[in-house]
Amino acid sequence: MLEDELSFLCPYCSAKVSMNVDLTGGRHQSFDYDCDQCCRPIVIRLETDDTGVTNFSVEQES
Repeated sequence: MLEDELSFLCPYCSAKVSMNVDLTGGRHQSFDYDCDQCCRPIVIRLETDDTGVTNFSVEQES
């Protein structure tokens, strides 16, 4: 499995979040991830190419 590491700040509590992303999941991915600190749901959207994650955004779940 091809993976890339993604690091960002939680949009709720500002804790640093690090996670591995499966690059075989498609060029455009969107999924929810619960913050390790505050356990609130974060929506993650990302784009990938052959070299890894090229663009991503995180936001509070609405």
